[in-house]
Amino acid sequence: VHKYVNNNELKIHFCFKAKEKMIAAMGSAEKRQRNQAVGTILHSIYNSRLATGFVGLRNDSSTCYMNSLLQTLYNIPSFRRIIYSVEQSNDIDLKSNIMKNIQILFYNLQTSKNTCSTSPLRTSFGWTDNDIFQEDVHEFFSLFLDKIIEKLKSSQQKAQIESLFKFQVQPTIVNEAFHFSKELPIDVQSTLSLFIGNRTNIQDMINDMSSETEYDLPN
Repeated sequence: VHKYVNNNELKIHFCFKAKEKMIAAMGSAEKRQRNQAVGTILHSIYNSRLATGFVGLRNDSSTCYMNSLLQTLYNIPSFRRIIYSVEQSNDIDLKSNIMKNIQILFYNLQTSKNTCSTSPLRTSFGWTDNDIFQEDVHEFFSLFLDKIIEKLKSSQQKAQIESLFKFQVQPTIVNEAFHFSKELPIDVQSTLSLFIGNRTNIQDMINDMSSETEYDLPN
């Protein structure tokens, strides 16, 4: 480690090669070994747990979208308590037990001194190394949330999860000129697409979204 440090400054030299050559020369196992070695060096210089009270998730190839979501969910205390309270049976193979692996991952985030791996959780999803590629976090969250609710046996726990993330949208068509008003079917959602614009807080963005939209339609 000392050869990388000079006058309390960390110096890392990068060498860029053609992507095709990197893929041919380095397999998945070698990539993981390299990332772990770099992580060990950096951890010996900077300890995130001591400095911030938190550790993060290791980015195994293109899992940043999943890591950001999992860490967001972990930092919601009420959600974390629900996950911890779910009773698990030892009869289910750990490799395919999604809920148990979420509990273990959250526990590691809470107690580990180093960055944590999502590999066991991804294995419980049925993913292999060939299934790791960039996904849409919105789509992943919807699928992940539905899977969590599906695994819960307690109706109370299901209701608690739904109360945290799900909400109802009631679209209404109004034509004042013809004294016409019609409520469309209620849509249950778990995410909002908000326009930031010049807004500085989320409530203002929600208010903008829920305001009336006028359409000038031909008669």
